[in-house]
Amino acid sequence: MKQIPTAAQENSLRKLLTGNHIDRERVISLQPPEMRPRMRKFIKAKRYNEMLVEILLSDLSCASKQVKDKPSDQFLRRMTVRCFAAAVDGILFGLKQLAQASGELQGYKFTSDELFLLTETPVEPKSGKRPKFPVFRDNLKQTFRLFARIYGTDCPTDFNQSGFNSMCETFELRHRLMHPKSYVTFCVTDDEKQKCA
Repeated sequence: MKQIPTAAQENSLRKLLTGNHIDRERVISLQPPEMRPRMRKFIKAKRYNEMLVEILLSDLSCASKQVKDKPSDQFLRRMTVRCFAAAVDGILFGLKQLAQASGELQGYKFTSDELFLLTETPVEPKSGKRPKFPVFRDNLKQTFRLFARIYGTDCPTDFNQSGFNSMCETFELRHRLMHPKSYVTFCVTDDEKQKCA
């Protein structure tokens, strides 16, 4: 059953999520002592994520404008692909931080595999082997699904759309650009540029 917050609860949530430091601390101080560190961790993750995303999207916007002005410039094409991949990586990392912080806030019990996905570090080293981290496509899917699970909802994202496939191909392109083997593999074709767009 969906609970509707009272006016006082809405006001407290507004202060907690968008208020200044003093407002947030007042709201947090009214909570049980065991909840306070988890609330602060969530607010910190939210704030850091917002700042990171703003910078990354600004970089991507700037790169996109430049490549539109000079569409055949290979440097600008490579820069735009890198900015795009950095933005997606940063957003995904922030989503993981928020998932972990909000899960802890709600009392969600993470499995060691879930924590490995969110923290990207092994929780329990097994026999000296480092566990294999999922490839980008699976990493994104698992993160979105875990985030939805933490909030008790189904993941609404359709991973079978052409846009998702283009994004995954752009990440493969970014990998190729970051580890060039020849001049030919260092160029961004018109088709690759279009997929990134």
